[in-house]
Formats: sequence, C-alpha cells, structure tokens
Amino acid sequence: MISSKRKLYLTFAVFGCIFAALIICGILPLFTKVRDNSRDLVRQKTALNLFQAQLSSLADFQKKYPLYQEYLTKIKNSFVDPTAPINFMEFLEAQAEKAGLRIKISALSSSQTSPGFWLSTQLEISLAGSLKNCLRFLEELQHSPWLVEIFELSIGRLHESVFGREESKSLTPNDMYCAVSLKVFSGEDSAK
Repeated sequence: MISSKRKLYLTFAVFGCIFAALIICGILPLFTKVRDNSRDLVRQKTALNLFQAQLSSLADFQKKYPLYQEYLTKIKNSFVDPTAPINFMEFLEAQAEKAGLRIKISALSSSQTSPGFWLSTQLEISLAGSLKNCLRFLEELQHSPWLVEIFELSIGRLHESVFGREESKSLTPNDMYCAVSLKVFSGEDSAK
C-alpha cells in the first residue's frame, strides 16, 4: 500500500497538473483574446478619431464654401471647353487685332499627358507683325485667364507661304513671323 504521505503528494501532483492544464488551455487563450481585442479597440479608436477629424474638416469646408466659391469659379473658368473652344479662339483673335497682328490658328491634337492629369489641346498659332507686337501678344497670352503652356516658339522673317500673297500685301518688309505651339488645358479627366 501507499502511505498516506505519498497519497497526499500524489494528489497534489495530480491537482497541480490539472491546474497547470487549466491555465495553459483555459486562461492563456483568454488573455490572448483580451490582448487581441485591446489591439482592435485601439485600431478602431484611431480610425474613429481620423474619421471625426475628416468630418470636422468637411464641416469647416462647408462653412467656408461661400468664401471659396469665387476662387473655385475662377479655377473652373480657366479651363477651355475641349469640344468648343470658341471663347479662347475669340480671345486670341481679339488680342492679335489689339496688337496689330495677323493671326492664323490651327489645332494640332487633343491628348492627355498621363493618367490622372488634365486633357489638353495643342494649338499652332502663326502671327505676323512687328516683333514688339508679337511679344506683347505673348505677354497677354501669358496673363490670360486660361491655363496655357507654350512649349515651342520660333521667330523669323516673314515669307508669303505663311499667310498667302493677298494677306501678306498689308504687311511691311520689317514684319516678323512668329510661330507659337501651345497646350490649352481643358480640365476634364478622361477617367470620368
């Protein structure tokens, strides 16, 4: 027979093993779950704070929208309508007439430089007149309300092949020929 002292040690050992098994199988996963839930809670609080900040920013923008309206309208009007750029063409003709220049406008192409950027129309403008007036025209074009990028400019002596014999008759021998290649942005993204 086993002595009572050994029975007692054996009982403690069995209960110790059972207690250790309960800790490993029951309490440890519980603590792991608590730790994971705490991490999720922190992530959710961070996301909530970010959302509240964005909501606050949106509400602030909505309150200040009337202040921004004038600028947003100016920005919207700085793009040329790609289907009918009549206003821009009339502006070019008016500026050329104001500067005392002959003008010839031809469209080269419409394109999008890269995804996410604005569509643009490329134009070739031929001008004939004094160099001073050509430079004044370019300055007015630069200060115009439209988004324009001049990517090529060439200036040279005027010859009849540019405007034709009839139109060239009214020009003087000192007049220059100015060819301007430019992009006019339409502001419409093709991804829409």
